[in-house]
Amino acid sequence: MVALKNTALNMMAIGAMAAVANADQSLEKRYTSSSSGSLVKGGCYYSVPNVGLFTTRMTYSWDNAFTLAATGVGVVQDLVSSLYTVGAGNSPLPRRFDLVNIGVSLLDPSITLTVPGGQTKGPISSAQITTAYDDILYGSVRTVAKISSVPGTTHGFSFYANDTQEIDFAFLTTSSGVAHLTNEQVSADSPATSYQVSAPSDATSAYHEYRVDWLPGKAMFYIDSKLVQTITGNVPTTQGFWLWNNWSNGNAWAQGPPAKDNVLKIRSIDGYFNRTSVLQTYAATPLGCNI
Repeated sequence: MVALKNTALNMMAIGAMAAVANADQSLEKRYTSSSSGSLVKGGCYYSVPNVGLFTTRMTYSWDNAFTLAATGVGVVQDLVSSLYTVGAGNSPLPRRFDLVNIGVSLLDPSITLTVPGGQTKGPISSAQITTAYDDILYGSVRTVAKISSVPGTTHGFSFYANDTQEIDFAFLTTSSGVAHLTNEQVSADSPATSYQVSAPSDATSAYHEYRVDWLPGKAMFYIDSKLVQTITGNVPTTQGFWLWNNWSNGNAWAQGPPAKDNVLKIRSIDGYFNRTSVLQTYAATPLGCNI
């Protein structure tokens, strides 16, 4: 459903606009094995109850209108904005992830990923943010979000390494009453592992927590802390990155493009990760860190 990042931009915003920092630096140059995020604690892990231990925590909340008005999204060192084009392939239209489509809502405090309405020619301008590091090997990620009520796009909260190493928590805004939970097939002859569960009845008018726990041998999906699906087939085993996006290419899956602005609102992201570049520096018998 996604293509590999070819450009990564530090995400900043002033009011509802986004500005660029370190635009010419690659992920590899900016995040090396000696790098640590703001919540990487040397020598101890984050202990997530009933899940496991993780080296890194990434947590952001955009639920305060006063703070958003003063700083916008602010400097977010662990998230980057995507800026690249995905070819049409077998779909009607290509799509392009643009920085301008990432903003903030002050009336409904959140960051926003927008697919502008009324587009008729490709590439369809869309929006995506990802973790700034691509060495994640297992994690537990909670996204508090409100789904758009405008038909014609796909919202995705996903782990991605490549097209055969991918976990998707997705919504089609044309049918927002259903959540699509998928481990993508690891090979052409692997059985499909994609399931549909009921989304909250007010998914387009209220915020809900959508969570994925990716562990060895399984991916577990939660809505508002309730386990709704466990998938044990096609579980990724390769390090990669986490992403959040809103896109359309006119295909039978995403449909659209939307006639009006389609806005995915994210109020918070709280992620716990094992990163391969960090894990190797930890003691064999770590301490637990309070979360």
